[in-house]
Amino acid sequence: MRTRSSAGDLGSVAVFVAGTYGDLVDRDEAVARLREARIGRLATVTPEGRPHVVPFVFALVERGSEVRAYWAVDRKPKRTTDLARIRNLEGNAVVEFVVDGYAEDWTQLWWVRCSGSARVIADEAELLLLAVRRGNQRRGIGKLLLDRFSANAKLRGAGRLHLEVREGNHAVKLYEDSGFTLVGRRRNYYSGPDGRCYDALTLAKIVGEVE
Repeated sequence: MRTRSSAGDLGSVAVFVAGTYGDLVDRDEAVARLREARIGRLATVTPEGRPHVVPFVFALVERGSEVRAYWAVDRKPKRTTDLARIRNLEGNAVVEFVVDGYAEDWTQLWWVRCSGSARVIADEAELLLLAVRRGNQRRGIGKLLLDRFSANAKLRGAGRLHLEVREGNHAVKLYEDSGFTLVGRRRNYYSGPDGRCYDALTLAKIVGEVE
C-alpha cells in the first residue's frame, strides 16, 4: 500500500486563536504551541455539511509566515485506508484543527485553533524551497537542483510534482522551461519589498503514473 497524505495550508487564511484561561495570545506564541504539540483534533466537513472530528498526528512545515500541517494515512493496521476525512477533503477543502493543553489548575489551560484549506496528496511530491547563493546564480545550478529533485521524486514513486512561487519571480521561467504548468493561483498572497502584493502561483508537472 502506498502512503497517502494530506496537506493543510494554514498560510494567509489561518485563524490562530489561543487562550490561557480566557486570555488571548499572539500568533507567534500560538505557532510555538503548535510546534510543541504531538496530537490534535481534525475537523472536516461531510457531504451533509456536518463536522467530522478525529484525533490526528501531524508535522508542521514553516516558510516565513506560512505554516502548513501534514498528516499521513500510513501503513499501521486499519480496517480501511478509504477514510471519511480523506473523502470529505476531496469534496470540501475547508478544514480546522485544535491542539490544547489541560491542567487541573484552570489558569494553565490553553488551546489553539487553526483554520484553512487542505488537499489530498497521493503519489505526489512538493518542492518547498529551491535557493542558490546570489554569487552562484545564473550558472545553471538552479536547473541542476530542480532536475535532481524531479529525478529523486520520480524514483521514490511520485507521479506529480507541485511547487508554489511568487508571480514575477525570475524562477517562474526556470520552472516553466522544466515542464511545470500553472494549475492554481492565490490572489495577493505575497507582499513584495516594494510594498505591492503579488499572487502565489501553483505549478505542477507530471513525471510518472498518477492515481
